[in-house]
Amino acid sequence: MRYQEWWFWYLPQEFSKYFDEVVVVAPDVKELKKSRPEMFSPIDEAIEFEAEQVKEFIRKDVRDTDYIFFADISFTGIVPQVIYLKRKGRKFGFAHATSLNRYDYFAPVRQGKFMQEAGIMKTLDGVFVGSYYHKGKIINDGKYGMKSLYDKIHVVGLPKPPFRTYKEPKEYDVLFAGRRTKQKFNRKLWKIVLSLDLDARIRFFGSWEEYYMGLSRAKVVLMMSREETYGYQVVEAIMNNSVVLAPRCCSFPELLPNEYLYGDAKELVERLLFYVEHYERVPELRREHLELQKNWFKNVYKIMTEQ
Repeated sequence: MRYQEWWFWYLPQEFSKYFDEVVVVAPDVKELKKSRPEMFSPIDEAIEFEAEQVKEFIRKDVRDTDYIFFADISFTGIVPQVIYLKRKGRKFGFAHATSLNRYDYFAPVRQGKFMQEAGIMKTLDGVFVGSYYHKGKIINDGKYGMKSLYDKIHVVGLPKPPFRTYKEPKEYDVLFAGRRTKQKFNRKLWKIVLSLDLDARIRFFGSWEEYYMGLSRAKVVLMMSREETYGYQVVEAIMNNSVVLAPRCCSFPELLPNEYLYGDAKELVERLLFYVEHYERVPELRREHLELQKNWFKNVYKIMTEQ
């Protein structure tokens, strides 16, 4: 999966500074299969992976004094098994998106799937999310809202990716590097961008190094998401010395100063043309999220152990 790939080694490494022992429950994947560019992860392999996790977990001797951290509660193969069958230990989970999102892969089954996710969140000792926008969405989203979860959901941001960053020479004006789905890609806006006579590109990359270098070569990295519960690419673009522009919605206002947000096509064009000329004005994340990012492991540890 997009970031859990590195969560499996980076989170245990950092949590080892706080806990006496950290055990990763993950099968030994000998061959990683890449998903299609529009998908978050390969479907069959994700199911098989979690089935192997369940098999591995049942062999563990879990104690009441242990803490269990689910890297993603949305892919719920292992989660119900651990909660309901092996009930020892205090259990926490990260909710990256939830199926409340209207445009992702789970949209056709969002009502039923969110009922499952809400049930899981109720039984966990705590739920972590990346943004206040996401917490508000879980609690207040129309007929699906779960106000009873308010005190259980903790906004902790997300950890800073642990990869080498770049300051490459700028090769093109605008880059879109997300999935070309209705959730992430706006065809009308992209047609407007193409009409501006800029060097605008859509690219997919085969490795983290290629991806980071690709971000760094763009003057402006453009976000066009209709839904975004955190916005890792905002962080990654800034890390790699590129301006990033994003819609004034979702979680983006929590991450970016207002001058890097746009509300409509006219404002996008104005800001895009300005930053193509002034691409040295790379933004900083808003202070609150910089602090969350900096203290992510300490904050999560504190919440888990002080419950």
